[in-house]
Amino acid sequence: MKDKHILFGFGDTLERQLKRLPKKSQLKFFWAITMYGLYREDTTFGTAMENAVWEGMKDAIDNFGGTCRGAPAGTKNAGQGRGKRDHPAAGGAQ
Repeated sequence: MKDKHILFGFGDTLERQLKRLPKKSQLKFFWAITMYGLYREDTTFGTAMENAVWEGMKDAIDNFGGTCRGAPAGTKNAGQGRGKRDHPAAGGAQ
C-alpha cells in the first residue's frame, strides 16, 4: 500500500465508459483507473481493443477539469481565468 494520500478526478466520462464495458471487464478497468489516477501506474491489457479503450480513459484522467478550474484561491491569478461554462469552445460566453 502506498503511504501518500493523493487525489484524482473521477468524472462522469469515466463512469460512462466503465458502464459501457462488459461486466467482466469493469473491475479490471476500475482498478487500472484507480492505480493510474493515484500513482500513475500504467496497465497493459490483454487485447488491442482494451488497450485502445484504456488510452482514452487515461486521457480523461489526465485532462479532468471538474468544476474547479484556474488558479487556487489566494494567489494573484485567482479569478482571472474562465471556467468551463464560459469557454467559447464549450458553447459559453465569448
